[in-house]
Amino acid sequence: RHLPGDGNRGAPSGGLYAFVLAAAGRRAALAQAAAWTFSYLLYIVYTTVQVVYELLPQVLPGERPYRALLALLIPVGIAAVMIAGRAAALLVIGVIAAAPVVLGGILDGITVSHLSLPASSFGLSAPAGSFASAGARSSLLYICAGLPLFLGGELARPGPTLRRGLIGAYLVTVVIVVLAVAPLAAAPGLAHTDVPGFELTAQFASTGLARTIGVGIALSVGGVILCEYLALTRLAAAVGGWATRRAAIVIGATIVAAAPLSLIDPDGFYDTLARPSLVALWISQVIVFAAFPRFALRRGLRLLPALALSARSEEHTSELQSHHD
Repeated sequence: RHLPGDGNRGAPSGGLYAFVLAAAGRRAALAQAAAWTFSYLLYIVYTTVQVVYELLPQVLPGERPYRALLALLIPVGIAAVMIAGRAAALLVIGVIAAAPVVLGGILDGITVSHLSLPASSFGLSAPAGSFASAGARSSLLYICAGLPLFLGGELARPGPTLRRGLIGAYLVTVVIVVLAVAPLAAAPGLAHTDVPGFELTAQFASTGLARTIGVGIALSVGGVILCEYLALTRLAAAVGGWATRRAAIVIGATIVAAAPLSLIDPDGFYDTLARPSLVALWISQVIVFAAFPRFALRRGLRLLPALALSARSEEHTSELQSHHD
């Protein structure tokens, strides 16, 4: 059975919304979806500004004269990919996802071969307050791990596939990140640069490779934007019964229309949008994790982290349909 407006095969595409719907009912699910949508729409808009005005100038100094043009064209390109359809979007996302894995492996080789990896790298040397603050900021990275749950409608067997994919991707990412970051304990100066991977590669390899790493970082951010865009279209289908192409056009029109506003004051534009976006994101995630105990109790599950098990909600399509109706 399909959710209204979802033409995909036998599973909802609502992601975290579908999880909250199964756990706590439609009212809580709509609150979560509203906060999540608000947050990610803002994120797509202000992250483009961050890439153009903060990231790329660090790795491609010649980009500065073209920043305004890029700030206008990148949203158009992102919207064009998503409006082109599911096959085109997934192909582009897949290519972008593969590139950081390759570049991450290269960066791992550079760090491990030029810097030591002592056991002390894994110890806590910073004050407790600084460690807690850094941990809170880095936790935002894990929130993005909920994006694959919105692909349930694209899969024949969403539950098992999503669980295996999440676990496998997490483990691969952990290895890549730890090997790239842990050795920086031996070179704290490199850890505090604007783009650490770029600076490290430039010092121990070559400027050309460093710029490739930097562009790869920018592309990976673009890949996350595409994943968020795709998730928003699937959420619109699950909540409002929108066709995904229609949702893609509306979202694309929104981000393209917002792009010229960023040219007025890029720094102010970013600062103005980032805070409400992050607040809304935290609210949406609080609803998800608050709903998990009820989800677990209703299904006799152990109280493990919600994200690891929330893919199971994709297997309860009939129940989700009755809630939705």
